[in-house]
Amino acid sequence: MKGHIFLPLLVVILLSGCGSRQDIIGSKGTAMVSGNQTQINTSNTNVTPPTVNSFENADSGYSLASLNIKLPLNWKIDKSNKAMYFFLDTSEQNRGWIYYQNYDVNFGFQQIRPNHASLVKQEKIDIPLGHCSLYTMDADNGTAASGITGTHYDYYAIISIKDKVIYTIEFSLNDKEPETKSQFIKILKDLSIK
Repeated sequence: MKGHIFLPLLVVILLSGCGSRQDIIGSKGTAMVSGNQTQINTSNTNVTPPTVNSFENADSGYSLASLNIKLPLNWKIDKSNKAMYFFLDTSEQNRGWIYYQNYDVNFGFQQIRPNHASLVKQEKIDIPLGHCSLYTMDADNGTAASGITGTHYDYYAIISIKDKVIYTIEFSLNDKEPETKSQFIKILKDLSIK
């Protein structure tokens, strides 16, 4: 009887996984569309974006290709994936991403909130592009198994343009410096439609 309980419990533990932003290293990811879901493959990234609704039906006037995105000097935008762009710093390190999806009045941060991070602050900020909610998350620097200790801030923004589109953006320099948050807010405020 004990074996019958132990095996399913072990399977649940193994399948639930344990990881952080630092588990996945690299600079790019890919998106695969199947049905009405876009699966983001981040096997080559250091970010872990969630599964999102298909971007295929989102208003094409609000696609990522129609956005003006201004990053810090000498940073690049990896646009190899039309569903998700990655922000690469001067060392080609992935510092964040942006993706878009159909507008959904019921969409909220709880649908993409990372498992191994705690909410430090939630705030509304005014940006020219639309309604923006900014979330500061305290995330682990590594997994328990890695032995890496400490935490850093990951910043998430959800920008809603009513009846059109929702943009979700993640940004981190793996630190807790106030300048990093200011840098992210500047990126958000500079976003515009071409």
